[in-house]
Amino acid sequence: MLGITPQTAVETCLDRHWKSLRSDTHPVPRRAALDPKEITPILEHLILLELEGHGAARFRIGGLRVCQMFGGEVRGAPLHALFRSLDRASLDAICREVISAPAIADMRCVAHVRGMGEVAARLSLRPMVDGNGKVTRIVGTVDVAADLEALAGAQLALVQSNTRPLDTLDAPAPEPFTYVAADVEPVYAAEAAVPYLMAVAGTGNPTPSSGRQHLKLVVSHD
Repeated sequence: MLGITPQTAVETCLDRHWKSLRSDTHPVPRRAALDPKEITPILEHLILLELEGHGAARFRIGGLRVCQMFGGEVRGAPLHALFRSLDRASLDAICREVISAPAIADMRCVAHVRGMGEVAARLSLRPMVDGNGKVTRIVGTVDVAADLEALAGAQLALVQSNTRPLDTLDAPAPEPFTYVAADVEPVYAAEAAVPYLMAVAGTGNPTPSSGRQHLKLVVSHD
């Protein structure tokens, strides 16, 4: 069985900040506690999702690279829109487990990129509490080993998922569940270095930022 490969720099940055927000009284961190200054290098990869009930997790915020994949502003769109139709039900189930358990999830994917074929990709999801004290938010990253310009229209395929309830995080990691569709033959290329940071679009279509590093994270309790 294939194992989940070591975290990329993007995943490590998210995981470190998320864990720093946890405490005995708040094992699931508050969404309002997210600090963009602490995760500046990964803002273009960042996603913030909302999931209530049994529907699909939907975007509240997406970084520039995510918007580039989607082809515009992602707010209100389902996360599974970035994936091929074959994997959408599985992804929705993983998101619901992240909220209901609560749990963390790390996924190995491949991205079908125009002109490049299949490249390595990763999706990480971490649960968060909303302003009403309910676990309805997910913070995460989408990390695709391709340049920004190549990401337009890229579609993800889910290859492998490792989901762990929070009460097991101090225990040794179990063997991950492996999900491989019959028609997927991924190429596990070396993980690309984190590219230079462009703007992170909170509204409108993504555009370069002339070197400014920005994320529209609304400081509120929603």
